[in-house]
Amino acid sequence: MLDRIAKVNPRLKSYATVMSEHALADASAALQEIQAGRYRGPLHGVPITIKDLCYTQGVRTMCGAAVLKNFVPAFDSTVVAKLRTAGAVVLGKLNLSEGAAAGYNPSFDVPLNL
Repeated sequence: MLDRIAKVNPRLKSYATVMSEHALADASAALQEIQAGRYRGPLHGVPITIKDLCYTQGVRTMCGAAVLKNFVPAFDSTVVAKLRTAGAVVLGKLNLSEGAAAGYNPSFDVPLNL
């Protein structure tokens, strides 16, 4: 999936941040846990993406707003924490309109909706 993202994202501009290293580490951990019989449930090992509105610990969260361009939260939002606890593999953060409410900020790529 990361190869596909690398191939099509330059045109689609879907991702604000691709979290390749995190995703590969989480996928490897999920594989080891599942093989050891420690299955967390239906999301364990499933690749997902998160809107760049949700806080992700140690990964910038811009919310489509130029003022937050360099903001890196110190914790995960509740939804991200629950997804990670369930074993989901976060591939990255998706672009969105400013604050998920207004138009797109001209400082950021506008995703192509096909």
